[in-house]
Amino acid sequence: MSYFNDLTFSYVGAQEIYFHMTRTQLQPSWFWSLEYCRKGHFVFAKNSEVPVETETPAVFWMSPGNYYVYGSRDNGGRSHAWTNCSGARAERMIGALDRMWPRGYLTLSPEDEVRFTPVYMQMQEYIYTRSRENHHKAVLCMEELLGQLTGIYFREHGQPFINSKMDSLIEKIRFSPLSDYDFKEIAAKQFHMSYSGFRKFFKRINRIAPHEFVMIHRIYYSMELLRNNELQIQEVAAKCGFNDFSTFSRLFRKKTGLSPSQYRRNRPLP
Repeated sequence: MSYFNDLTFSYVGAQEIYFHMTRTQLQPSWFWSLEYCRKGHFVFAKNSEVPVETETPAVFWMSPGNYYVYGSRDNGGRSHAWTNCSGARAERMIGALDRMWPRGYLTLSPEDEVRFTPVYMQMQEYIYTRSRENHHKAVLCMEELLGQLTGIYFREHGQPFINSKMDSLIEKIRFSPLSDYDFKEIAAKQFHMSYSGFRKFFKRINRIAPHEFVMIHRIYYSMELLRNNELQIQEVAAKCGFNDFSTFSRLFRKKTGLSPSQYRRNRPLP
């Protein structure tokens, strides 16, 4: 696999005058997005929060399984650009933004806007070409945008947003979800914490418990395998560490909203 193939751009667009108030729930595990409202009137809310009017320019992002309300309430509309993506790198990037700003959005200063806007526009231009030669350039633009936003966080908070040991553990699970993880031993030897303390710390960072985090990434891995029609669904479950097919099917449906067979029939294009 190429270094850049773990990020796929599925849908991009931009509209200078966009009026609609949008209420949308992203279906779990379908895509992530990085969106940019450069000017105009903008209202945003995530999950059960009350919609609030935010200043523009504003960057906001969406991740699978969350509920978002966003749009414009007045007749002035807004300038709105969106970039939807999928893959392990998309999860890491948007997940990092979620941990830095759980509210789901960030208002840019005039100085930050000057740096952010041309990179975002260039990224979309690369994606519009749908050229393999430009894909890696679009990925690098996406990473540059994340770097800019991370720099804003560090500037505001003065320290990294996550414990380096936890960051390393999260990356290991994401890239090796099929490994066995003894979290009691990890808590004691790597974090010098009780398991209950480690579990609370893990949930504060990732919003879910360690075991569930592993299961979710095994489901992500199974989604990749289901794109290969040469494997039976039961074989996919076994390869992903699920000895009980009913457990696999239940967790898969809980995460994606579809059964494994439905996902295979309706899977998004590579």
